[in-house]
Amino acid sequence: MRLLAPALALITCVALAGCVPATPEVPSASRGHGFPVAAPATPDPIAVVPPTMVDNDDHLVELATATVVEEHAGDVCAALWAYPDASISELIAVALANYGLDGIPADTQDRIAANVFVQSAAGTCPDQADRVASELG
Repeated sequence: MRLLAPALALITCVALAGCVPATPEVPSASRGHGFPVAAPATPDPIAVVPPTMVDNDDHLVELATATVVEEHAGDVCAALWAYPDASISELIAVALANYGLDGIPADTQDRIAANVFVQSAAGTCPDQADRVASELG
C-alpha cells in the first residue's frame, strides 16, 4: 500500500499532463491573417459553428462574427493601419481569399466579413471606425 499511493499519484500526473494541448502561443504579428504583412505559407480556415447547429442565417452571421472578432480584431486593425489607402472591400477580399469560412455560402461570408471589420474597428481601433463605416455604410 505504501508504494501504491506514490505510483497512483505519478500515473495521475502523467495522465493529466498528456491531456494538455501542446500548442505554443505564437505572437499575433508573426501569424499574419491574410494580409501581406506576414502571411503564413498555408493559412488555416477560420473555424466557426457549423451551419447545421444554428437556427437561421442571421444567427450564423452573429455567431461567426463574434468568434472572428474575438480572435482577429487586432489583425483587422493592423491591416487597416498598414494599408490606409486600400479600400475596405479590398481588405475584405484579401481576408476572405486567404481565410475563407469553410462551409458557408459566399454571400454570408461577405456579411460576416463586413460585420467583423465594422465591429473590430469600433471596438479595437476606433480611429478607423469612420473609415470602415463610411465605406461599408
